[in-house]
Amino acid sequence: MRIAFVHPALAGKGGGERQLLNLAIQLQKKGHKVEIFTRYVDPINCYPALVEQVKVNTLSASTEPILINKLSFWLGKSKFLFRAAVDIGKNYKDFFTMLILGLSVPKHFDIINCHNFPTEWAAFIAKLRTRIPIVWHCNEPPFWFHQKFPFRCFAWPLYQIWDKLAVKYVDLIITLDELNHKRVQEIYGRDSSIIRSGIDVLKFRNMKGDKIRNRHGFAPEDFVLLQVGALNHYKRQEDSIAALKYAEYPFLKLLLVGEGSSYEVARLRGLVKRLELTDRVIFAGQVSDEELPEYYAACNTFLFPAEQTWGL
Repeated sequence: MRIAFVHPALAGKGGGERQLLNLAIQLQKKGHKVEIFTRYVDPINCYPALVEQVKVNTLSASTEPILINKLSFWLGKSKFLFRAAVDIGKNYKDFFTMLILGLSVPKHFDIINCHNFPTEWAAFIAKLRTRIPIVWHCNEPPFWFHQKFPFRCFAWPLYQIWDKLAVKYVDLIITLDELNHKRVQEIYGRDSSIIRSGIDVLKFRNMKGDKIRNRHGFAPEDFVLLQVGALNHYKRQEDSIAALKYAEYPFLKLLLVGEGSSYEVARLRGLVKRLELTDRVIFAGQVSDEELPEYYAACNTFLFPAEQTWGL
């Protein structure tokens, strides 16, 4: 079978990127012909050992919506409307980019497999041209459907009209669990098949966390809480930080693994400073897949307060 994977961008070490690349590699091992279509790829920062095993097709720089790029950049400089401005620019930039990405998928494939939002938009455009059936791995529906006023207003046509129209053309929706299965039913009125992600348990066997605890200066009596994920408000690192303020145990420490935008990092570091927790909250930054199991071994408790079902 010839399978066209569609993904927004292979730009960093995210869960969706890990899921997509591993699935593509495993399907190749089964004898299927696989290609990935995406905006761009960072072969250094996005799982280079995985990326080199699959064929990746990217959009040229000349096809990027330059005007929308510049508009979102300048709007983003407004501190007062920062989130609203960035959302406006990003949503409409995504719209035009997905149109172009959908037009780049050739007609000789048997299946289009789209993953992270908003690639269902690109798959929709591709299907209109090629009549190739779509399988959507819906790791979660767009966050817009859970936003509150006034942020929902800015992109209402893209989601209530365009996104729902695109999903009508999807032939099969796959979700990770019951929660997203229910969300898909509520938002789109569609059924979905639940297929849970697998775990490579061998990577986590016989791991020791002494090196990581020493690196970050933890004492033997320190009780370490670990949270792994991109630094953004959906992952709710700020709630973990705030909860630490109320904990009476003096040796309780919070270790945050992941990176985010300069705005998000500054926001979280500012919160830590205001709550006087600089000696109890550690920002580890991006961690390699090879070293991540050692971080799990180094902690006493793992936190997952994200507004999502689980990490990939």
